[in-house]
Amino acid sequence: MRKSILLGLLLIAIALPLLVNGCAKKTSDDIILASFDKHNIAASELEKEISELPKWKQDKYKDMAGREEYLTLMAESRMILQVAKEKGLDKVQSINDEVKSFQEEIMRDKIAKMEVDDKVKITDLDVEKYYAEHKEDYVEPDMVSITEITVKEEDKAKEILDQLKAGEDFTEIAKEIDAKGESFGPGQGNGGKTRPFSKDSYSSAKEFVEVAFSLKPGEMYDGVLVQPLGEDTFYMLIRQDEFMPTRQQELAEVKDDA
Repeated sequence: MRKSILLGLLLIAIALPLLVNGCAKKTSDDIILASFDKHNIAASELEKEISELPKWKQDKYKDMAGREEYLTLMAESRMILQVAKEKGLDKVQSINDEVKSFQEEIMRDKIAKMEVDDKVKITDLDVEKYYAEHKEDYVEPDMVSITEITVKEEDKAKEILDQLKAGEDFTEIAKEIDAKGESFGPGQGNGGKTRPFSKDSYSSAKEFVEVAFSLKPGEMYDGVLVQPLGEDTFYMLIRQDEFMPTRQQELAEVKDDA
């Protein structure tokens, strides 16, 4: 919180000089849009930075109001950098080490692009040929998605099971318990509903996977599943929502990976 307050005060201090000195003035080579201390921001700099943004961001700053907004951002950024230098942060070894590491990473990426991406051209025919020769690598296995309620107390699980057998809605109870932070299964944070998973998933919870695949869509496991996990034991109520049989993925789905 203290850092946020200090940063807010700093940005206000930055904005005031910009408003006072923001009137455009001409130099021999360019138009100066903003001045603070010994620093200037020229029109050519503003246009260059905006032109290097992604197209969707360029559109945001294409009119006069957008240009003024970006000019303010440029000034704020440079003033913050100036304050950092005045405090000697440019001489802090740990910061310089991070800068060097980032610079080296950019250089590695650049040389990889120069030596590989720019020289090796992969055509659509190459991709189609590779896909045809490796179709078995692009087969999705049987998968299911389920809604589950997982608690740490057996009595609590049995109480919920009684509610379900009495006709209460599985989905609503799962959402309610999850919202309270009292559910600890693979659907945690999503109302108890899992993403699709295969028989190879959750290798440390084989009992759960076996039960999930033994059900039919819409069918609820008729008891409380006891699932050991490490040193803990969880108690699960499970309903299968959907079964997705094995299928061959189309080239269009995996083209970027082929």
